[in-house]
Amino acid sequence: MKLTFAGDFSLGDRYLQRLQRRKPGSSAYRRLLEDPMRFVTALRPLFGGDRIGIVNLETVLTRASVSPLEGRKDYLGQDDPGRTIAVLQALGVWGVSLANNHSKDFGDAGLLETMHHLAIGGIRFFGAGDKAGARMPCYVGMAAGRPVYVIASMQYRARYAREYDYFAHGAQVGVDSFDPNSMARRIRALRQREAKAWIIVFPHWGRNYRMRDDAMRAAAEAWVRAGADLILGHGAHALQECDCVSGVPVCYSLGNVVFSSPGRYRQHGMHPYSAIAQVELETDRLSLRLYPTLTDNRVTDYQVALAQHTQAAECAARVLSADYALQKDAFGWHFAMEQPERTVR
Repeated sequence: MKLTFAGDFSLGDRYLQRLQRRKPGSSAYRRLLEDPMRFVTALRPLFGGDRIGIVNLETVLTRASVSPLEGRKDYLGQDDPGRTIAVLQALGVWGVSLANNHSKDFGDAGLLETMHHLAIGGIRFFGAGDKAGARMPCYVGMAAGRPVYVIASMQYRARYAREYDYFAHGAQVGVDSFDPNSMARRIRALRQREAKAWIIVFPHWGRNYRMRDDAMRAAAEAWVRAGADLILGHGAHALQECDCVSGVPVCYSLGNVVFSSPGRYRQHGMHPYSAIAQVELETDRLSLRLYPTLTDNRVTDYQVALAQHTQAAECAARVLSADYALQKDAFGWHFAMEQPERTVR
């Protein structure tokens, strides 16, 4: 089985409309209206074909004009439903995680509308819904006779529970949440039920425009002990450290796919790179290739670009452990890591 994972995705209707009001000469919003596929042109070779594409959809698909969180929550996400679904379909996205801090920016109604548009568009969604649905691991299919599951969840934030009613509880729709210990328990329970499964953890966590912290490393170690085979995070809007924990590859944040906000890379002294992950699952082997991309919109003028050799080398020096090697193939420069054959747990 071949999969493509990528991080935060939003065409940025709301951000670009606001940019146009502040800077009437900006062409980004006009280009979004004219040809939204231009925003993802460089990425199309890494998706589609026989690959199963999965991203974190970090926006609300709604045409509502006012959010119930207006004036209470910064950086509300909103995208045109038809335009976004068309781009996801053209890009070859099979499914999306909704477990992030923008999926309920327009309340319950906005989340339900997003789920409706995805369902009509034939795109799977997971990590949100009522509590039972939001917590359910996403079954992707069989790889060499073994089931493949993705667990998507957002790290718990007290403010989001207290002020925004963001998290699913009972029949109340919302996004799934975790703390490191609860995630470890969920992984362990799934491993006990499905001893031969491939378990991929897809968490939304960490701080914006920051590298990973010690708590994230400790959590990854606990999740590997519990039975995770691969950890690919998102949420920081930039590529965080990529290492290996007891033979299991970990990328703490893949950064952005396309996320059309101005960004705060320079403000925080953060590098401008993200990555697209290509994963191949065989009987007893997992291989991972990370293709670095340039995703600071102030640098790219809202045109994501694959990193060239000098840029890839600079990115590698910032984020890679010795478990990965900088290589080049037909798609471009990438960081390669191959997991050795494993003993079935």
